[in-house]
Amino acid sequence: MKKSKIIACIIVALAMLGIIGLYVYEVVFLKKPYTENLVRFLAIFVGLVGTMVKLFAGNSRRRPLEFYSKQYDEDIRYAFKNNKIARKKLLCAIRLYNENNYKKAIKYFTQLTKDIQNEHDAYAVYVFAAICFSECGIHNEAIKIYYQLLEYMPNNATVHNNLSHEHMEDGNFDLAMQHINEALRIDPYSHTTYINKANCYFYQYKLEETIENALKALELKNNDTNSSGLLAVVYALKGDKENSEKYFRIAVNNGKNPKDINDAIEFYTTERAEILQEMAE
Repeated sequence: MKKSKIIACIIVALAMLGIIGLYVYEVVFLKKPYTENLVRFLAIFVGLVGTMVKLFAGNSRRRPLEFYSKQYDEDIRYAFKNNKIARKKLLCAIRLYNENNYKKAIKYFTQLTKDIQNEHDAYAVYVFAAICFSECGIHNEAIKIYYQLLEYMPNNATVHNNLSHEHMEDGNFDLAMQHINEALRIDPYSHTTYINKANCYFYQYKLEETIENALKALELKNNDTNSSGLLAVVYALKGDKENSEKYFRIAVNNGKNPKDINDAIEFYTTERAEILQEMAE
């Protein structure tokens, strides 16, 4: 147990003893009825007990670092292979990322940049750092990191694909498409990249191009729910009820939440109507 946690436990224990002592003092020495403040004291005492339990059990549910080593083996297998300290820090950072503690994870990844020796180290650190920034909504930092990573591996389709997503979030669809096309040049059979391309067109309301690329993604992976769900939305926007229902069923049968699709249809139908109205005015 860490020193800070031990100190916190001692403080909570002393507070519990203090509550008991205060209650006894009021009843024995001040002659107050034992029921007068019983509920208030019990509520405070139970709260302190709960705090103590959390302090003891807080980290018991954390997965061991080895779990993340196996879970992300494809991404980090060769990272910091000859640097045990950096390897452990990398796994700690990835665990923080999985616990949605993005800001603290970013600190760890930033510290690790000085230990980078090769492209395997760079990929493990920069990709996860960029994702953390993206999850925090700081897309400009994520973009900057992906460009740093491209200096190590300019022909990595995943990096170009992730970068295209960040440019889309930033509203720069031309740059996003450049990186999508570069990703497809490197790996022309990536269904993920075709989904990205479909989304890029969709955000610009280019519905025919969206359909073309979503169908390509579904052709490459026929149980993909992102492409089938997107097709259900796009066909609904086009007023093609038959095809919308067709791809709705495909998406739901493969595990997509039907409420998510219906919510998307409602949202984009409303948004598109507002845009068309603004254009008419």
